[in-house]
Amino acid sequence: LQRSGRMPEAPPELQERELQVEYVSVLAQAQKMSGTNAVRQLTEQVGRLATIAPSVLDKINFDQCVDELASTSGVSARVLRSDEEVMERRKVAEQQLAEQAIPQRIGELAQAAKAVTDIPLDDSAVLDALNGRSGDFDDEVLREAIALSGKM
Repeated sequence: LQRSGRMPEAPPELQERELQVEYVSVLAQAQKMSGTNAVRQLTEQVGRLATIAPSVLDKINFDQCVDELASTSGVSARVLRSDEEVMERRKVAEQQLAEQAIPQRIGELAQAAKAVTDIPLDDSAVLDALNGRSGDFDDEVLREAIALSGKM
C-alpha cells in the first residue's frame, strides 16, 4: 500500500521507524499457543527438579518466560511493566530489605562490643577469649566491635 501511494503519511512519531506487521489469523494464534504450552511445561518440569536441586532455577530467565507467555497469549503489552520499571522496583525492594537489617546488625554489634569491653585483654588474644563467650557473633561482627572498643 505504501509503495503504491494508497497509504496515508505516517504521523511524525512513526516516521523513519521500522514497523513490524504481525498478521493474527486463527492459525497464527494456534501456533503461538503451542509456544505458550512449551514454556509452561518447561517451567513446571524445572519446578519439580528444583525441589531436588534448587540451583536449576538459575538456568531459567523467569522474566523472559513472563514476556513470552504474555506475547504468545495475546496479552496487551500495557499489562506488563517495562524491564526498566522492574529493575527499579527490585532495587527499591532490595534497599528496603537492607534498611530493615540495620537494626539487627546494630544490636549484634552492640552485644559484641559489650562482650569485648568486658574482657580485660589488650592484645590479639581478644578474639580467642571471645570464642568461648560469643557463639552468637560471627568474626566480622567481633572484629568491628574490637576495632570500636580500641582493644586492638
